[in-house]
Amino acid sequence: MRLQASSANVLVTAAIPKTAAQAIRKVYDIGWKPTHFLTSVSISVGAVMRPAGLEKCIGIITAGYLKEPTDPQWQDTPEYKEWLAWMKKYNTSGNIADSLTVYGYSLAQTMVSVLKASGDNLTRENVMKQATSIHILTQPMLLPGITLSTSAGDFAPIKQMQLEKFDGSTWQLVWRGDLWSRQLNKSRPRRCNTKPRQASTKRCARNCNRFSVPTAVAGNVVSMGE
Repeated sequence: MRLQASSANVLVTAAIPKTAAQAIRKVYDIGWKPTHFLTSVSISVGAVMRPAGLEKCIGIITAGYLKEPTDPQWQDTPEYKEWLAWMKKYNTSGNIADSLTVYGYSLAQTMVSVLKASGDNLTRENVMKQATSIHILTQPMLLPGITLSTSAGDFAPIKQMQLEKFDGSTWQLVWRGDLWSRQLNKSRPRRCNTKPRQASTKRCARNCNRFSVPTAVAGNVVSMGE
């Protein structure tokens, strides 16, 4: 109630799944209608959106990098069918509506790629060398255009994300094909003050591979953490 009374019209919820579901439900129940952003750790339809109430989640915005298993557009693809077959064989207790199972699956696939690159030399030194030498690796359940890259100075493999908006049943891609990205080997993104090329996406006119805050963030911002 105090957050609502602050006149903030933008809410950023950075919380674990259970807490995020509670926050979404509370925001809806008190009649507050801010532009609501949700961090990617808590965007599972099965673990967050359904417990919160699907109708209460409509319009929430996030940035993701994994294919949402409840999204019909992926369910006829070979990649989705392969994941589903794996789930039915090896993870029967897992919830196929929970994107965290996709996350775990993609982590395991990345580890397999590292081990294959290591060959017969499975020393810690060589495995770490391969793990920090990933270059534009694709995985089946990553969103189109998302790749993995690491270096000795950058252990974070995700360099791009796709804006998504919840439509009451699943996440829909926003600005399809236009990824938020950051420069390789940089620990965090930097805001660019150059005039954007397009007002809708706020991409830099110099195409310098940085990004500025999207239009929807303009306003009074309040963050709700754990």
